[in-house]
Amino acid sequence: MRHALGVVEGISATLVGIGVMLVVGLVLVVRAPAIEARLLPVWSQMSIEWEPADGDDLLGALYGYKDRGECRLVEIVAEVASRGYWLPAEITIAGRPPGKTTRATGWQSLGLWRFHLREQDRRTPQVLERLRLSAHYQCHDWWLTPARLGEWPTPTLLVSEG
Repeated sequence: MRHALGVVEGISATLVGIGVMLVVGLVLVVRAPAIEARLLPVWSQMSIEWEPADGDDLLGALYGYKDRGECRLVEIVAEVASRGYWLPAEITIAGRPPGKTTRATGWQSLGLWRFHLREQDRRTPQVLERLRLSAHYQCHDWWLTPARLGEWPTPTLLVSEG
């Protein structure tokens, strides 16, 4: 009887150990993109030099250091804060949307970027206060790697309907 109880306890401990390893493994797989982004960033030291506004559009020249040359841009997201809310902004670079490009490592001048509020967000006047840029990159075949490019105060700009 004692032998049977010892076998049951051993099996029980093994199953608990396997369960713990599965939970830890699942958490690591789910959190892997965020962990990768923190430990191996795609970009660092991003900065923006604001240009005079063009009508209701923000204009800024972006600069930064590309840490990982193997990563290909998949998407980039711009948001502007207005009265405590983050609103999506459309991006154009030299008159066209951002391309799905790969850049070498090192210091980069990313050109003059134009940030424009969507028409549905222009129905009421907005006071633009901050800009936040993030992106997703394909650095390998396992998942998309997120990149927080930066968040900066904007020149004060009132965007009105139109």
